[in-house]
Amino acid sequence: MNLKLKIFTLLAVFGLIGCNPNYDKAFEENNHKFEINRSRLKLIINSLEKTYIKNWDRTTTLSIKVGSLNDPIRDDLVDLGIESVELSPTIVSNCDKGYNITLNVVEDWNIGTLRVIQLIYAPCDKRAQKKYHSYDGYNIDIWGQGDNWFIFSDTDFI
Repeated sequence: MNLKLKIFTLLAVFGLIGCNPNYDKAFEENNHKFEINRSRLKLIINSLEKTYIKNWDRTTTLSIKVGSLNDPIRDDLVDLGIESVELSPTIVSNCDKGYNITLNVVEDWNIGTLRVIQLIYAPCDKRAQKKYHSYDGYNIDIWGQGDNWFIFSDTDFI
């Protein structure tokens, strides 16, 4: 192998190694950011429960663009990098709240590294327990935040 090819190969290997995202750091930062914004997120959920959930039939998923919401909830969601909210029914017999509220992140929250981020309020889901963590072995990570919350991320390039 000639010297130029060896140097090129070595640089390519270092380039690939250096390009691997630090997922652990991204998850740690997101968990910390969630904790900092916990009370703000709780107010958002309370507002959604008093308005949209109160009037929602709970049979189908309801998607809400943040721009269609009223102040101050709209401003809080935009400030948190949220573009849309989804209300979806759950079927759990021993839970008084039969729904999930998904906040779809489009900026910040390490979205460039983790690709898909959702903050999910799920009162009937064990994944929302504090310190819960699951990884599917490929792309999906779920981090329980406690108080009925978890962070979902999908690092798949597709």
